[in-house]
Amino acid sequence: MPAYMCKCGTGVSVGEVPCDKQWNFISNVQFDKYEESIDSEELY
Repeated sequence: MPAYMCKCGTGVSVGEVPCDKQWNFISNVQFDKYEESIDSEELY
C-alpha cells in the first residue's frame, strides 16, 4: 500500500480509493475551459 512520511514524522497512507488525502491541481486557465459540471475523468 503506498504511503509517505510527513515532515512531522507521521506516516500518511495514500492507498485508499478514492483517497481523501490526495489533492489534484489544475490551472485556472484549464479550469475556466469547463463551463458546465466538471467530470473528473475528463480532466485526466
